[in-house]
Amino acid sequence: MDIINSYRDADIYLHHSRTAAGALPSLTFDAHIHDRYELYYFLSGTGTMIVENMPYRMEPGVFLLLRPGETHFIQPTVLPETDAGTEAPAYERMALIFRREIFDGALAALCDGFRMPSGAGTGNGAYAFRDEDGYVRMSLEMVFSAEPVQRRQTVICALAAILSRCLIGQRPIEAACGDSLVSDILTYVNAHLNDDWRMEDLAAQLSFDRSYLNRRFRAVMGTGIRSYAIRKRLLAAQQNMYLQDSVTAGYATGGFGDYSTYFRQYRKFFGTSPSDDLNRYRETKK
Repeated sequence: MDIINSYRDADIYLHHSRTAAGALPSLTFDAHIHDRYELYYFLSGTGTMIVENMPYRMEPGVFLLLRPGETHFIQPTVLPETDAGTEAPAYERMALIFRREIFDGALAALCDGFRMPSGAGTGNGAYAFRDEDGYVRMSLEMVFSAEPVQRRQTVICALAAILSRCLIGQRPIEAACGDSLVSDILTYVNAHLNDDWRMEDLAAQLSFDRSYLNRRFRAVMGTGIRSYAIRKRLLAAQQNMYLQDSVTAGYATGGFGDYSTYFRQYRKFFGTSPSDDLNRYRETKK
């Protein structure tokens, strides 16, 4: 993968990257979850983005708005070389990952304005749009042309305009239908995030063997059911910790059996301890 341009600070990461078509077969795109929002813009090539079991067809000019806690991964389409021997289009994209806290006051409501798309069935699922007039691409590229000291503010202004435009004036692209059994698994897991459930409980609820459920889920989502549930629990715990300004409050609603397990999982996923994470968040609110 070649990074063409990038900008990063404590709350924002924007990158423009490219992967040659010939390198796609050996490139791994694992399912992952962010604790931030993401705007994902497809520049060239084709593929399918799977967001919480909902497949979105990606092609040049299509972009997604992903919310924190949504499991997603891309499946690029590997095309053969043309008859003339020229290589198929590269997989090229821009991704802007950001915290809600970059917005002040009423602007923060822009992030909260995204509702569940019809048919998602799990309380999750991205918003997909087509950049008909190139406005979104131009806005993202404008960040890289800004002076370094102005790039953060340029990102915030551009993003506010993009989100406002999508909420007010654009109709989302509908996702295709996902796997119905995986949707049932997602519904169960998300409804029992704070409960101490076992795979046997899920199997009994859905009347399928636990091994079969896990294989089916992994085939669609790219990760195991328990791994998915742990990531979701950690994100829910983090948000509760932020809301109540308490490490204990985050752990209490996380669905973990003991604090040491919670601490290890939290540090593994977020790369920091709960207390250090809360202190960082407090600094952003000053």
